[in-house]
Amino acid sequence: MYSRYRLVPLLAALATLIGGATAQTPTWEEVQLINNGMSPPARHFAIMAPWPSNQSLVLFGGVVTGAVDEDDESAAAYIFDTVSESWRIVASANEGPTSRFSLVGGVDDDTGRLIIFGGQTPDLEVYNDVWTLDLVSGVWTQVLDGTTAGSPGSRYGMAGGLTTVQGQDYLLVSHGFDTRERLDDSFALRLSDMQWLSIDTSDSDIPTPRCLVASAALNPASAPDEALLAMYGGCGSGGYGPCPSSESWILEVEGLSATATSATGTWRGPGPTCLHGRNFGAMAADSSVGDGTFFLYGGAGGVLVSQDAPGQLNTLSNALDNDLWKQVDLAQGAGTEVPSQPAAQSSMATMDGDLYLQVATSTSLWRLSYGPTFAALQSLESLECNDDPIPAWRVAHFTLMGLGWGFFIPLGVFIARFGRDWDPLWFHLHRALNTLGIVAAVAGLIIAFLMVAGGHFLARAHAVIGVVVMGLGLLQPLNALCRPHKTDPTTGLASTGRKIWELAHKNMGRLALVLGFVNIFIGILFVQSASTPAFIIYTLWFAFYVLATIVFSVFKFQRERNSGEATNPPASIPNGQLEKS
Repeated sequence: MYSRYRLVPLLAALATLIGGATAQTPTWEEVQLINNGMSPPARHFAIMAPWPSNQSLVLFGGVVTGAVDEDDESAAAYIFDTVSESWRIVASANEGPTSRFSLVGGVDDDTGRLIIFGGQTPDLEVYNDVWTLDLVSGVWTQVLDGTTAGSPGSRYGMAGGLTTVQGQDYLLVSHGFDTRERLDDSFALRLSDMQWLSIDTSDSDIPTPRCLVASAALNPASAPDEALLAMYGGCGSGGYGPCPSSESWILEVEGLSATATSATGTWRGPGPTCLHGRNFGAMAADSSVGDGTFFLYGGAGGVLVSQDAPGQLNTLSNALDNDLWKQVDLAQGAGTEVPSQPAAQSSMATMDGDLYLQVATSTSLWRLSYGPTFAALQSLESLECNDDPIPAWRVAHFTLMGLGWGFFIPLGVFIARFGRDWDPLWFHLHRALNTLGIVAAVAGLIIAFLMVAGGHFLARAHAVIGVVVMGLGLLQPLNALCRPHKTDPTTGLASTGRKIWELAHKNMGRLALVLGFVNIFIGILFVQSASTPAFIIYTLWFAFYVLATIVFSVFKFQRERNSGEATNPPASIPNGQLEKS
């Protein structure tokens, strides 16, 4: 079980009462490691877990930077002694799990065992097995192979963490990715008997499926029979949501006990959008301060999704009743040394009032001592919330695409179809409106490319349809430049090439128009519900456009029919006889 850090806050409070002393401002400090040749190589996507009774931290897994043999270098476990400030490698007594990254785990303090679940291997295999490592003997044991009934499916990049509830240790697991689809189910592994418990979250709003999240678990002092799992950010592409996300969610788990066969959970969120969206954030938790406090550091955003300032830490205290993350600026003054902010997942853990950060793609280890100065740490918290839950860049993308494919281009198509009587005015209006629409849509497309992380852009249907629509839209002015003459100059008759061109031009435009309308609806529903003003207003405009198209089509058909009858009257048949030629 995890020991509770209570002595230092008590002493700090006592010192304040006696002497009125002001707590020193907490700052980051790089740990000056003893060069014993045992330090782990630089890595990211690893886990780091506290081993309180041994005053140590345990590091395992990850993607090793520049590794020659990934299996050898990331399948080993390392122990950092917080007293001697030195690393040592755990000598494995037998063959352990395949090297993996983006896993979850923790240390069972009662037994001195590292517990790991899931993760992905360098050859892209994804697992759902459970392994333990005896940190003293170095013996690896596969306690669950993933085939047991009730086991979570294979996954990586999931939310998870180890915490203690009523004397029992539990490894919480939720969400993640299995290389085919993103997941949103939740489980708890009871370590005493290695039994998986399904967490029923059906009575609450469940966060959309996602992976690559920052997460940690704790047991708040004010609710000793509950476990909390915090989850921030992540990638919900593939039709599930933004990538990276700026959503904050907390899962409250109840019903955990030594004999329980299942548990219930309530998701709380999404919390206020006060921090940047991110993938690969690092998170740690401390149950003993602030009635349960989560710490969030680093991560990667898109080009338009800024990363945190160097050294910035984010905190969420009183986690049982609070959803609001706050920023803590620890870069106090010129020359202050702070950890770097690589666009990869670092490893972070708390122990005895200290926050440790193993910086991704680096061998540096940083420490922030907050235990005796937690009030001072909170005094540095600031809030820069966006009252609108939709980021400005997403509003800009919607506005530009809505104007382009939802207004200008539809009007241009409408005029081309029903305004031919005003020749050549209809053509100039058609060209001007379509040009405005394409320019707006291209600007919206650029924002879309910038606001989604890397290779995830085409992972969702909205983006794929958008690229197809833009391709069709950009082809229209290009093929307009190549349109043949209306008549064949040699015969004076209607040009066959012109007929073929008009058929292709019209049908490509109609297809782009329909897909554009549909994709705007999909885009709105990605970030808002069908009851929001944006959806309602756009639906009314779409209905008006469709109705106007139907009405004008009927008028056009009737007029052409009447015109045809006037131009080509039927032959008269006087006295019942055919007219002679």
